[in-house]
Amino acid sequence: MSLFMSAMSLLISCLALLVAFAALYFNKLQPGQPVGGVSYARIWRFSNLPDFTETDFTFSPVLWITNVGARPLVIVNLRLRLRPEKSSEFMAYPASSIPEEAVSNSGEFSDYGRLTTGSPFRALALAPQQLWAPCYKFGVPKECRDKLVGPVTIQVELKTNDKWKTVCTDTLQFGSDPFHLRPLIGPLMSIPVYTRR
Repeated sequence: MSLFMSAMSLLISCLALLVAFAALYFNKLQPGQPVGGVSYARIWRFSNLPDFTETDFTFSPVLWITNVGARPLVIVNLRLRLRPEKSSEFMAYPASSIPEEAVSNSGEFSDYGRLTTGSPFRALALAPQQLWAPCYKFGVPKECRDKLVGPVTIQVELKTNDKWKTVCTDTLQFGSDPFHLRPLIGPLMSIPVYTRR
């Protein structure tokens, strides 16, 4: 009987040690771990010409990223991987920051100067449980804009410790005849693009 009790005590002690180690890891030692989502995206098209020929194109997804790990997460770079359903994938990198109100639901923001004078992306450290809502315009090459038709899978990727990690994957619905491929009828066009949800 005493051998059984000793074995039970040893087993309980080992389980308590494992629980304590797990608690220490998840509360203090777990590396930074990003999670996030894409709510929607906004496209702006501008023209400063009399015939309304497009002179600038801005693409900005509305993102959120948070660190669910116990230690800070150092973000070295950020990019989007866009996978059109009927075309080859391409990457888009942040060109410059834009005002937060530019990507709000109102769609009334039209200050071209404030969209073009933001700072480039800089590395940052995201504290545990900290929420980050990056507001950047992403460079989409002219030859890739024609690929943004129908459903396009979008992956948000972060570079941490010299490795790219996918934070989230969603699908943007550009439609079969998207507005960003139609002729401009004025100096400004603001186009929301929604996810499949």
